[in-house]
Amino acid sequence: MEVTAQIKQKVVDALLQDMKERGYDSQNKYARYIKNLLNIPFDKAALSQIKKEDKRNVIKDATWLTLAGYFNLLGDGHWQTARTHAYETMTAYLEMCKNHGVWRTVCDHASLGKTYSAEQFAKRNKGSVFYIKCSDCETKPEFIKALAMQFGIERRSSLRQMWVDATNELLLIKDPLLILDEFGDTHDQIITLMKSLYNKADRGDHLSLGVLHIGADNLMKRMDDGLRLRKPSYAEYFSRTGSEFLTLNYQSAKLSKIENQARMNLILNSDIEKITDLNLPETLLSHREEIIDQAFKKRNLRIIRDKIGILSSL
Repeated sequence: MEVTAQIKQKVVDALLQDMKERGYDSQNKYARYIKNLLNIPFDKAALSQIKKEDKRNVIKDATWLTLAGYFNLLGDGHWQTARTHAYETMTAYLEMCKNHGVWRTVCDHASLGKTYSAEQFAKRNKGSVFYIKCSDCETKPEFIKALAMQFGIERRSSLRQMWVDATNELLLIKDPLLILDEFGDTHDQIITLMKSLYNKADRGDHLSLGVLHIGADNLMKRMDDGLRLRKPSYAEYFSRTGSEFLTLNYQSAKLSKIENQARMNLILNSDIEKITDLNLPETLLSHREEIIDQAFKKRNLRIIRDKIGILSSL
């Protein structure tokens, strides 16, 4: 893909805006943060030089593309967020955890919008909300590095010191929230690690950190198995994060199984129509029913964006 002057300018603008929103007053610290987060060659000198159009060849096209991809600058930028049932429910959970220092776990079927809602919430609350996709950092060392990267902390003498430094930074923020997506993919050691973070955040009369764990059926099974097999830290951690899993509230205890299925079908179909109608170009209106039908049959909201993208490229 050609890296145009327009893309480079958008990247520079996005970098400077992101640095401001995240509260960095030092170019050096912000450059280290970006370097560690995206694993790219990037430093204070590069950040300073690319502000000038004639100096932008100091970084390679591959780095420009990585930055453009991270800031979502390679598409048409017209995708709009529909306020679906799942989006509203997830936003309420995220706000509860952030504003009140609550630790909870959301478990529900995949592809209904949990991840998208969490990512959008993190983008709207840069500087106080930190999103980690746990499938990318399943082991204890990887998890510690992923959290440390959020604050531009580089490898220190030990992983323990990195963890101490990163959690200290996290707990200095006003009303911080840590979002742990795909938490069911993590190693058992991370349960113990997070239990220690809970204890560190405990101020007696309140918690100075909110945490929302997100997962699908594998997370529910994993926690149940951990309790049943009496694995280390599971009982203590489960008691701290609530004895019941949150869901996207498609079902009601007052309804029968058949009634609940009908209720979910009604809500899901409405959500699919909202997303499709908000984002489908006029040139593709003839494919509306086809897209809605496929997404509904597969119970997968991601299909909408994929299908529109494929049809737009034909």
